Formats: sequence, structure tokens, C-alpha cells
Amino acid sequence: MFPALTKAAQFAASLAGKGAKGGYNLLGKAGTRIANNTQPWTREGLITQFAPDVLFGTLGGVMTPGDLGDKVIAGTAQAVGGGLGGVGLRGLTGAKGGAGIMMSEIVGGVGGDYAGMMVGDQVLRAKGGGMTPWEKMAIEERRLLEQQIIAEYIRKQGNPKLMSSDPTLVNNGLG
Repeated sequence: MFPALTKAAQFAASLAGKGAKGGYNLLGKAGTRIANNTQPWTREGLITQFAPDVLFGTLGGVMTPGDLGDKVIAGTAQAVGGGLGGVGLRGLTGAKGGAGIMMSEIVGGVGGDYAGMMVGDQVLRAKGGGMTPWEKMAIEERRLLEQQIIAEYIRKQGNPKLMSSDPTLVNNGLG
């Protein structure tokens, strides 16, 4: 149903196969297996194969702090990584049956998710001046905790010049 995907997989397999003696290597074999297995290239097969990756990528992006660009980068990296991981492991194992396909999709998808998140973190660090949005948030939370500890210490010392009489400020680490 999707001949372009089959052609792309066959092309990738031919490129990967040319790098080793005799035109045979692990990547070439995986690409050939993916290209020759026509089941996942139907509309229903594609939805079944990639819907979990898109769902978890979307959730990862939505939960990422920062601006819309940070969310898109994180979600896309995770979704693409999960999709490629599932397809890649399936191609490497040559799974054709239900349980083998399912296990290679799950294991490859989870592994790809983590690999995609690592790639996404590097892109986010490049965009964010060396830190991911999560790292920036952790630094801000640590700064607020330090302020609260100092305020609590001062309050317990009973220094009237530095104490606040407003309990709301004291409870929030501001007094």
C-alpha cells in the first residue's frame, strides 16, 4: 500500500550492504528484512506500529517544561527514536510471528525512546545555552530551597531585625 516506504527501505538496505565484503552486513540484512516484510506497510499496520511511539512522544513533549520549541524537540525526538527502535530491532531479529513482532516492537521502541530522549536532550542543551529545561528547573528549585533554608535558619535564630511578622512570607521562605 505504501510503495515509497518499501523502496526507501530497499534503497537503505542496498547502501548498507555495500559497506561490507560481499555486500552483506548486519544493517543490510535488517534493511532487507524490513523491506521484504510487507505487513507493516499497510495503513493499519503503520498505525499499529507507530501509534504508541507517537503517543509517548506527545506525552513526553507535553510534560517537558519550557517553551513550545522545547516541547516539540523533546516529543519529536522521543517519537522518532521509539519508531526507529521498534522497526530496527524487528529488522535485526527478523521476527515474523505475532509474539516475536510484539516483543521486538516493545523492546526496540522503549530502547529507541531512551535513545531519542538523549538526542533530544543534546538538541535542547544546544538551544538552551548548555542546559535542558529540566536542568534549568532543577537549578531554580534548588535556589528556592536554599532561600527557604536560610529564612528558616534566621527565623529560628530569633534575629528581630531580619525576622518577618507575616506568617505567609515566613512559610513561603520569603520572610
